Amino acid sequence: MSANGVLPTIQQNLNVQIASPNGSSLLVSGASIQAIGANASRRGLIFINGSAANIIYLVPANQAAVVGQGIPILPQASREFIGDGRLINFNSGWNVISDGVNVPLEILELL
Repeated sequence: MSANGVLPTIQQNLNVQIASPNGSSLLVSGASIQAIGANASRRGLIFINGSAANIIYLVPANQAAVVGQGIPILPQASREFIGDGRLINFNSGWNVISDGVNVPLEILELL
């Protein structure tokens, strides 16, 4: 309480608008490249392989992607990494590689 007996008050605005998901796409070939960088605000990711025949492999950004290793995304499939909002947020960067050339990868970043 303040000296005049009135409790201090604050105004809170909890209606913060964040555009989510953010989409991006890239073409993946036989060399390890960055798919998406780190983002401290990220709550999750969805990776979508648009190829009809090729596999894409994911690894965290502290590793180089290698064909046949890491987390595979099969043709015409997706992988979801959804955080719990407290401890797990999947906010690191990710690297990718493919067993083909110019394989389309769509990324949805959940903020």
